[in-house]
Amino acid sequence: MSQKEHYLSVAIDVESVVSNEDSVASDEESVASDMESDATDVESDATDMEFVATDMEFIGIHQTSLAGGHSIEGCRALKREIGRMIQEILTVVQNIDTTKVTQNLSPSHDNARYMGNNESSMGIQNLFIEGNVLDNGESSSHDDVQISG
Repeated sequence: MSQKEHYLSVAIDVESVVSNEDSVASDEESVASDMESDATDVESDATDMEFVATDMEFIGIHQTSLAGGHSIEGCRALKREIGRMIQEILTVVQNIDTTKVTQNLSPSHDNARYMGNNESSMGIQNLFIEGNVLDNGESSSHDDVQISG
């Protein structure tokens, strides 16, 4: 039986701001003392946020039967694995368990799923997941989904 390669590429661009709560009190004390001694140093000591940016791309291939048409089971398995990798990476970057699975907005994959995030615990400003599906170069669908901020 002839096989068809189904390519799924997922790119994730994460930009987040993480609060350094442990250092806020000492920064405020430092700012207060600097204001008394030298007002020009206040801006450099007043920072209580840290910017974290991460770019990741995942590319996977699964085989589908030409005779059987396109089954989304291979896509689902691939998306689950990509989602697991994204969750591991985001957990390391944020040092907290941050992701959940929500319904995919793409109508072409019916009830397939994509990774979402818990913004309140994460502080994520922008999270883009780009999916690009190519069937042996014959056809493609392209979805850019912004799932936060």
